Amino acid sequence: MEKHPPFGRLLRFWRNTFSLSQEALSLEVGVSARHISFLETGRSKPGKSLVYQLAGAFGLSGRDTSNLLAAAGFFPGRADSDLSTPEQRWLRKAVAMRLRDLDPVPAWVADSCGRILMVNHGWIHLNRDNLHEFGKSLLENSYHMYFSELGLRKQLLDWEDLACALLVNLQQEVLLTEDQAASQVLDELLQYSDVPSDWALRGARIPYSHSFKIRSQRDQQQITWIAVNNTVGATPYVAQPRLLLSALHPLDADQWPTREQLQQLEHPLLYPA
Repeated sequence: MEKHPPFGRLLRFWRNTFSLSQEALSLEVGVSARHISFLETGRSKPGKSLVYQLAGAFGLSGRDTSNLLAAAGFFPGRADSDLSTPEQRWLRKAVAMRLRDLDPVPAWVADSCGRILMVNHGWIHLNRDNLHEFGKSLLENSYHMYFSELGLRKQLLDWEDLACALLVNLQQEVLLTEDQAASQVLDELLQYSDVPSDWALRGARIPYSHSFKIRSQRDQQQITWIAVNNTVGATPYVAQPRLLLSALHPLDADQWPTREQLQQLEHPLLYPA
């Protein structure tokens, strides 16, 4: 049995689902029936605009369109990550429940450019010394939270290694997606003082996965954290909107306040009650 590529298999699945012949689909998108056949067998590869045309002909949802794009080798455009819209009510509720469960561990949800959308009480306590000094753009971005002197920068030991790892991660995001918002954040981060000139080489040599170690020092107390990052959705690039849930777990729980001690903290980005 001939094995067709992922895009061809998906295209054939949707065409059969909507009971369209190759000829009928070709008329819908303005290509030949032979080209549709070649797309299904893998003899031809689609351009990005044709993928969108095909998705439109099938009337696919954003999720299914993203899957079709990924199968063709394209990254979907960045979807609106505004959690306040009616369309995102269930995602908003799910994110809030997860942040509530993580308290008092500092945790927050950000989009693919680092824009912070929702936080918990632990996050507020972590940043308590700086919230009144933060500029709006810094307060709302997790990358700036790590890089800025008005954020956690002064507390972080081994900051250069963390900075290099984060920069390599964001640089690849920019190259893969050509996202202008992500590119702007990258340019802003590279303007910070003390960013190593060989950040790309250093970052490539640092084992960076969904979890890594961070050490901080505040009030003459050193805390070792395990940073854990999880995508909100099935995969980092297909799920829409693309969100990242980050949490800092102290290795010694006695070094951090209890959930009850933090319940009175307030912040505009705190998860809804």
